[in-house]
Amino acid sequence: MTAVPTLAFVAALYDEVSIAVRTRRHGYERVFAPGGALAYVTTAGAAGQPTTIVATGWGAAAAEAGTKWLVSEMRPSVIVATGYAGGTLPGHAAGTLAIAETVVAGGGGPDAADRVGAEPVPSQLSGHVACDRSLVHLAHSSAQQLRVPFATGLLATTPRIVCAAAQKRALGETSGAIAVDLETWHIGRVAADAGVPFLAVRSIVDTVDDDLPGFVEQLAPGPRPPAALPALRYLARRPASLPSIIRTGRAAGRARRTIAAFIAEFGDRWGAAVADSSHGAALK
Repeated sequence: MTAVPTLAFVAALYDEVSIAVRTRRHGYERVFAPGGALAYVTTAGAAGQPTTIVATGWGAAAAEAGTKWLVSEMRPSVIVATGYAGGTLPGHAAGTLAIAETVVAGGGGPDAADRVGAEPVPSQLSGHVACDRSLVHLAHSSAQQLRVPFATGLLATTPRIVCAAAQKRALGETSGAIAVDLETWHIGRVAADAGVPFLAVRSIVDTVDDDLPGFVEQLAPGPRPPAALPALRYLARRPASLPSIIRTGRAAGRARRTIAAFIAEFGDRWGAAVADSSHGAALK
């Protein structure tokens, strides 16, 4: 019996994929996932092809563990890393889709994750993971159909959130990366090791000119970190940060809506392509 092709989206936070999960048309149901990860499965989307959405939690360890579980238990045909990202080049507004052709790992050395405010060192970007070209093309056509802004190129994964605009700008200028995040390279490495075609599409929240409010570095690492209390405590100590907090919240909402629209559009297009391919094979 031929295995049924399946599509999987992997994010760090439930917040990033919450709208997609709640979409009634696709009818996602929660299934068990270990280590605090959240997993949802539907057979109603992607032209009838099974689709899984996994929220692993923040950072490298959670991303690797969640993706390894996904590969071993759900056996996806395609893995798409998605979620929020920070912009590293001018001209990319909040909600812009960063479609990666290649993902690289970078940081300030082996202890960078333990140093508060550690700057990524662009010259140390390494460990390239290539995205599947046919999936990149499908992502382009999906973004064009949705009429949302998108950029294609290099995506950088760092061991810490890059909060400062100056750091993001330096990373973009030196490496040419279009966006930065914490998990994509680790998801891609697991997919590559398993021989599963991989794609990364992130939605920009903070642009290259925006400093992220500092409380985001203090959020719990799980897929549902409590955001309200850390934000309120941070605001109490730094009242001048209110505009930044409001801007970031609004930008996250825009990015979240863009991610949901992309998951639906890409899933339908991928499912249609799989169905066409299967039909063509059956006619031979």
